[in-house]
Amino acid sequence: MAWRASIDRLATKSELIKRGVSLPSDLCVFCISNAESSTHLFTGCIYAAEIWSRIEAWCRISPIFAFEVSDLLKLADYQGNSKVIKYILRGIIIDHYLMGRVE
Repeated sequence: MAWRASIDRLATKSELIKRGVSLPSDLCVFCISNAESSTHLFTGCIYAAEIWSRIEAWCRISPIFAFEVSDLLKLADYQGNSKVIKYILRGIIIDHYLMGRVE
């Protein structure tokens, strides 16, 4: 799923409409202010920003600035000095957020 999100190939409302699926709206289901795309859901939505803010605080890392899903996938490479920290951060980002397991 992380790979599909990084190439904007998730079944978001924007992608479904491009494929001819009739939907009442293309707006994000969470913020209802922008078109629902992979980039918006994971980096642009105010709800995503709040989740990243909480992850920053929980992991005690510097602020996360991600404009594309690919930025999130590279994030661990720039945050920690040890391989263990990078491994853990990748797990948090991919498993818990991109795979939809953040509660």
